[in-house]
Amino acid sequence: MARKTPTAPFPGKAWARLGRTCLFLFLGSLFSTLLNAQETSPHLDTGIFERAPYQYEEERGGFTIPTGLDVSILQAIGEEAGFRPRIESRSWSDQLTALQEGQQDIVFGAYYDPDRLPYARYSIPYRTEDNTLFVNSIQRTPDDLQSIEDFINWLKEDEITLGVARGFIFADPDLENFVRAPENQQHLLERNDKRELLQALAAGEIQALVGAPLVIDLMLRDQPGQSTITRHPLDLGETKVFLMYSRESLSVEQMNRLDEAIKTLRDSGKIQNIKREFLLPTFLAIITNQGWFFVLNMMGVIAFSLSGILLARKGRYNFFGALILAATPALGGGLVRDVLLGVPVYFFETPLYLFVVLALVSGGTAIFKAWDALRHRYFQNPTATERWALKLYDHLFKIFDAWAVAASTIVGVSVAAEHFVQPLWLWGPLLGVITASFGVILRDMIRADHDILLLKKDSYGEMSILLGTVYSICLLQPFIALSTRNILIATMLLTAAGFALRVLIIYGRIPNPLNLGNSRNAPEKRFGHFEKSEPKLWTLLETFIPESGGHSLPLTRSELENQHLEFFYQVKDLHEMFRDMTREPLGESEGDRLLRLQSRLERLRLIEEDLYAVATGGQTAWSPLDQAFWESLHAVIDTVATTLEDPDPLAIELLTNLATADPKRFEELRQQHRDEDSSTTSDEDSLQRTYRFQRIFILIAEYVNLYITDRNQNEQ
Repeated sequence: MARKTPTAPFPGKAWARLGRTCLFLFLGSLFSTLLNAQETSPHLDTGIFERAPYQYEEERGGFTIPTGLDVSILQAIGEEAGFRPRIESRSWSDQLTALQEGQQDIVFGAYYDPDRLPYARYSIPYRTEDNTLFVNSIQRTPDDLQSIEDFINWLKEDEITLGVARGFIFADPDLENFVRAPENQQHLLERNDKRELLQALAAGEIQALVGAPLVIDLMLRDQPGQSTITRHPLDLGETKVFLMYSRESLSVEQMNRLDEAIKTLRDSGKIQNIKREFLLPTFLAIITNQGWFFVLNMMGVIAFSLSGILLARKGRYNFFGALILAATPALGGGLVRDVLLGVPVYFFETPLYLFVVLALVSGGTAIFKAWDALRHRYFQNPTATERWALKLYDHLFKIFDAWAVAASTIVGVSVAAEHFVQPLWLWGPLLGVITASFGVILRDMIRADHDILLLKKDSYGEMSILLGTVYSICLLQPFIALSTRNILIATMLLTAAGFALRVLIIYGRIPNPLNLGNSRNAPEKRFGHFEKSEPKLWTLLETFIPESGGHSLPLTRSELENQHLEFFYQVKDLHEMFRDMTREPLGESEGDRLLRLQSRLERLRLIEEDLYAVATGGQTAWSPLDQAFWESLHAVIDTVATTLEDPDPLAIELLTNLATADPKRFEELRQQHRDEDSSTTSDEDSLQRTYRFQRIFILIAEYVNLYITDRNQNEQ
């Protein structure tokens, strides 16, 4: 009989039910505690109206949420003082009426006005706000406005109309008294909404407007057609900003608690941090919306587009393929960035970026087609002209490339700050390098290029991260973050510094110090080893040639065989090195150079074979024709060997002139020899050897052309 397994007093399911019950009880208790805590925290009624970036409402997940600098400061003050702000949407005049009647406890973002003291008490100031003069640049404005007294006299004497928003208090008492004086009302145009005043300023109905610079700048950014409105440099002072307490609904003790909370937050630097969090994105939005920054960004788009067009030409892509290769690096980085942030993609907001890419691809296609059709008809040396054009393009591309990495990185960090991505020191550089480099990576993935230079040899990504980190840290400094002027200076200086650093890396050929590959086995090292071996090989070739003016070889037959064997072993080692490199995942430029160097090595091998065959052909003395060829050959080989050891411009030019092997010239020499004397067998042997000499000269010319081509490619 099987033994029955005893049943546990609490099976697994029972334990699970018990655990869930305990969890629900705990969460219910915690939720109830939080509700009770909120019920016991008294609320303060206040209002909000549209005045970005200080107070405004935005849609989040289908709900309208009050936000802004003043809203965040008020919430921090309430938390410190033990109150909960309850914010409703109300106009400024309705808020003042509700405060007077005791239906609203607090009005925030208020200027000091003694007329409100009977029904309101002012807090200690929690921030300040500049007064800035705005004028229309196409209207006449005196250049000698150096003081507020000059400004008031200008308003009086020139019958100037000043736009004034109702409820605005001027920082300077003289200007405030001028505005309040009944006899000066003909100089004023009052409106409730500053947007109406901006429209009047743009239309010439008023000649001046004073307001908070951030508020006006944001309105100008969002309202096209008012580009003639500019800031005047006249300093109109700084206004303190307060909370207004209702004497009807708040006790003195509550007001004192709120003042103490403001003092605590101000002394601890928390208000300063809140200001930086909200004002920095606003400042950046204003700066990046300016024309010079747009041009900077567009130069990067142009550079990326041009790189795609050149790749399309080289890879024989069609028009659509060229458009993809141009648009991907130009727009792809910003696309990836905006998708990660969950914000509208920037080039959907304006088609200008796509139009620029399309225009460049269309223009490039037309230029290439015209060149292909006309190059041989109108250019005597189309190859040289094409080489010059490619050199010019290469230099322009390098300049645009440097602008692209600097501008794109700065734009990426700015977008991170504008969308409150925290911490900025981490996400700023990340979004900067995504903006600058991910489009290039996407393009190379589309091309199925296994060797993406940006991820291997190039220091593009590392430089972008460095620049983005420095810019992010600068933006986190209060003296920079809270000043549009300082942000502008930092932005321009770091953009210029990033551009200069990139140019230095490109033209200085500075390798990436963070490359993980073995530097001793890098392709450049092995290419350099071949170039150091070339002069030695040419020196060996000289030993096959009779001494100038002599009729015998400088070496015995045995010594010549040893030289021949030494040349063979050196060439064999270089061939094996190149064969090993063909099995490695080389980049496109490295693979092209490997082919060029292999061709040079093969020409050297063939030259040596022919020289060895002539030198060991059984002749102990040479005819005058042989001697003439030997002396010419000696001069050419000596010139090549000397140039390889010290490739100065003059030697390169001489080498270029030697890179010719005209068959007609060789035939003329042979015919001249036949006409002089063709009676002996040795003369016939000399004539036959001239064909081998001709082959050697042709091989040397091919080698020289390969050398010059490789040199030109490396200089680009």
